Amino acid sequence: MKSIQKLFFIFILSSFTSGCVGVFSWDKAKNVKTVKLDPIDDFMGCWYVISAIPNSIEEGAEDSIECYKLCSDGSIETRFKFYRDGKYKELKMNARVRLDKNPDGGVWGMKFRWKNLLPLPQMAYFILKFDKIYDEKNQQNVKVAVIGGPTEKTLWIMASEPQISETLLNNLKLVASSYYDVEALKMVPQIRNLK
Repeated sequence: MKSIQKLFFIFILSSFTSGCVGVFSWDKAKNVKTVKLDPIDDFMGCWYVISAIPNSIEEGAEDSIECYKLCSDGSIETRFKFYRDGKYKELKMNARVRLDKNPDGGVWGMKFRWKNLLPLPQMAYFILKFDKIYDEKNQQNVKVAVIGGPTEKTLWIMASEPQISETLLNNLKLVASSYYDVEALKMVPQIRNLK
């Protein structure tokens, strides 16, 4: 009986991983223009998710915040905090700058665990924009970032403030429009963070 369970587990695992080949693909690393991250410490800290193409975890999320912390071993501890259905949730991931894919540091490999158990292959993430820009809504300079993933349906626009102007948002969409489906972006409500 145990051998049947093992075979079933291997079948499920191979089906899952082969179905996700596109998700874990690094093909975009050759085609996407990323920014130079030097020093990388400037990118660390917490970012409000302004707009995203929601995956199954992010669908219906509010008050989403992504935090990055550079560890002594060079990895980047990543925490995604959000509310969904009125409940607070937090996911922890681990990232690493992939200098072998791009020496400027704008390409990251993000590691997840399926069901908090099974480690999955690194997923490719690309920093398309990282800048401080004057925003008329906040009447100040705001740090902004545009981050894409391995498929055209993985994209996030983030900022150091919970809201940015529509003009700035549209300019950030333009940065990603050559590589990603910006029409699929949805605004992330930052209700609790605006109080």
